[in-house]
Amino acid sequence: MLPKFYRFRIVNEMGAQIDFSGDDANNTFVINAEGWKFDSSGALVYSSSELNVFLDPTANLPDGLAAGGASQDNSSDLFMGLNCYAKFTTDCASSGRLDIYYEYSTDGGTTYPSDAADLVESEDLIFRRSIIHPGGSAGSPQVKAVNFSI
Repeated sequence: MLPKFYRFRIVNEMGAQIDFSGDDANNTFVINAEGWKFDSSGALVYSSSELNVFLDPTANLPDGLAAGGASQDNSSDLFMGLNCYAKFTTDCASSGRLDIYYEYSTDGGTTYPSDAADLVESEDLIFRRSIIHPGGSAGSPQVKAVNFSI
């Protein structure tokens, strides 16, 4: 079941910095989702519009570091789950992966596991999905995408 407050976090495992600053359209990352739940009659219903649960980071993301998305408030929609589509576009020359993590807050969206100083994403967060990038060349972006459900 989808918690009241959740967010996504990405970790750059590309072996090189990714230029997510606003001036580089060759490097983008988004997660769009469709929420689902059961209505009062027990019928499965989906969100009426696509949810943007993670939009482009606004700064460069060095290798090995992470960027967190905005906290998502599920208190009024009461979705039980999400069908997600993550899209990563980059012209990074090195090969590697971009890891997507999902985390939730139990205190109203104020504190998340990734706020801890001793965080190890692969041990402390509950979900990981990777987008594999085979390497590219500057000015020739490649698009990689994955679907996943929470």
